[in-house]
Amino acid sequence: KTALREVEQVELIKLPIFHGIAAAIYAQNGMLDRGKEELQKFQEMAPGFLPNLWAELDARNIPVDAQLRIGEDVRRLGFDVPPRPSATGPAEPDAG
Repeated sequence: KTALREVEQVELIKLPIFHGIAAAIYAQNGMLDRGKEELQKFQEMAPGFLPNLWAELDARNIPVDAQLRIGEDVRRLGFDVPPRPSATGPAEPDAG
């Protein structure tokens, strides 16, 4: 509930990530209509992020358990998220 209170007080609406985080927080709190609104804003501001969700999260070194929670939140909001390609963690650089 603290996150919900905070997201409703913050004025960072020009940053795409704000809308992505707000969407997840609303989804986690059962506020699906508000979450869908924020997810739509996020998609408009960062159109390539959700179609490449797992690669985007890997590139940001987001832990796997957090990635899976984010994926579930996005699914709750009606976005078709494919299964995560690998549950082993962020992508490792190619050694060869």
